[in-house]
Amino acid sequence: MPETPAQVSLPFPREDGRPPVQVSVRLDRYQYFPGDPLRWRLEVSDPEGSGPWQVRVKAESLEGETLVAETAMPESDGGQLSGMLVLPEPLDNQAAYHLVVQVQGADGRYLVAAPFRLSQAVARITGLAWAAPDGPWLHIALNAQVYRPGYYFVSANLYSEQTGEPLVHLESEQRLGAGTREVLLKAHASALRERGDGGPYLLKNIRLIRGAEEGKPTIWPGSPRNPRSGFPLLI
Repeated sequence: MPETPAQVSLPFPREDGRPPVQVSVRLDRYQYFPGDPLRWRLEVSDPEGSGPWQVRVKAESLEGETLVAETAMPESDGGQLSGMLVLPEPLDNQAAYHLVVQVQGADGRYLVAAPFRLSQAVARITGLAWAAPDGPWLHIALNAQVYRPGYYFVSANLYSEQTGEPLVHLESEQRLGAGTREVLLKAHASALRERGDGGPYLLKNIRLIRGAEEGKPTIWPGSPRNPRSGFPLLI
């Protein structure tokens, strides 16, 4: 699943029979696109307390080609450390990568690799174009930068800006050409009246998914290949 965090946890036995060192690395999700921040968290559990820990992090392809050069992190005494790196364009013809975390302690060096995918985006939601009532509907137009023309499905959730409560789920579909385009969502006024909220609203959980070409299966939500998570927009 694209939004499911990727996590790897490995025990490293000691040759003398003492309790093993447990090293865990967690990524905030599995699927990324160029320019996305990859957020990671490291936990080192050692009953012997053989820290402090020196940590180095890099991202590379499964073939060992460097995607993001190795970086030394601040020394960690407590066994917990988190960080972020911004992902570049993927390497040629490669979508599968892993974040390699090297941990050095008093008793040894431990290496853990957490997998992730990095794909070219087919389109991006770049912001709110406009929002206005139209009869019984609230129209919400989003700006999209489309790199691959085609038939697109868009979905989002509308929240109350004051309470943070979800109000309605919105979906639409339309054909989009390449370039800067508008994607339209509609919320029915009766649904908003039932919730007793007259705004302002937040549009969150925005997903723009490109449908299949004729004769090919559609990439539906849940596939790691094309979904693009959005960001909250105030309406």
